[in-house]
Amino acid sequence: VHLQRQANLIHQAQITTIHKFCLSVIRDYFYTIDLDPGFRVAEEGELKLLKRDVVETVLESAYEEETTQFINFVESFAPGKDDRKLEEFILQLYEFSRSYPNPKKWLQSCAKQYDIESVEELERQPFVLEMMLEIKRCLRDMQVLLEYAMTVCEESDGPAVYKDALQSDWILVKTLQETDGFAKMQEQLFEVKWAKLAACRDKMVSEKKMQQVKDIRDVVKGLIKDLSKQYFFDDVNELQQDMVKTCENMETLANLVIQFADLFSEEKRRKNIIDFNDMEQYALQILAHEEGETYVPSEVALNYQEKFAEIMIDEYQDTN
Repeated sequence: VHLQRQANLIHQAQITTIHKFCLSVIRDYFYTIDLDPGFRVAEEGELKLLKRDVVETVLESAYEEETTQFINFVESFAPGKDDRKLEEFILQLYEFSRSYPNPKKWLQSCAKQYDIESVEELERQPFVLEMMLEIKRCLRDMQVLLEYAMTVCEESDGPAVYKDALQSDWILVKTLQETDGFAKMQEQLFEVKWAKLAACRDKMVSEKKMQQVKDIRDVVKGLIKDLSKQYFFDDVNELQQDMVKTCENMETLANLVIQFADLFSEEKRRKNIIDFNDMEQYALQILAHEEGETYVPSEVALNYQEKFAEIMIDEYQDTN
């Protein structure tokens, strides 16, 4: 009976795309964000042309001001005869930023991450902490591989003489895994020395298992080498200095994107059009207010809470 009732009620459910839901929120509460109710959704071609015009206006204005910081930025990112690359950078970063609740704050925070005054400050950066977690996960996987290789050595026809070297490898990897700090990890990796495998002359030992253990050891060595290349390609002090040198360029890029976003928004308002990013951003502005580092529901959102008991999202991994 319950399922039969639910089947009858399904027709009352609001089944829609996220953008269509956002659009319905905007049409019902446009006045809370001072939006002209006669707006329309712009076509893709129209938006493409408008973006191109706006980004050209932003760059022309920057060229007219001709600040040293902007000229250095141009020479770093568009050394050729035209500035198409700059336009692409601005447009790509703009699109990416729109998937954040507060694009301007996110862009400013990205630039600020390059303003690092010391190695100690670099060590505390979120991207470095996340990188260290990934490195340690990789090292833990290496420990598991070496533990498996040691069990192969302990088998009746296994290469028991290899176990001492594997034990040394395991201790080496465990020491790395327990190392705290990016600089300290780099120092430890530079000092890695592998033990030599003992010669195996026992005819009773399986050649297949000998090779298996050697292959596992080669994989671990290769992974350690890859970690050094991928994460520790530069001295940590030089890395910190490179971040500082890059900071001004990142600030310039972030500011150009913010200028583009503001002018693009003005032009869309003037033409009374919105795009798909606006649907999300405007709906968020209607439904929530930012308070510090979090968002609280607006009066409109509280009204929706009375209407909806649940929101179910299909293909949730595709949402921003």
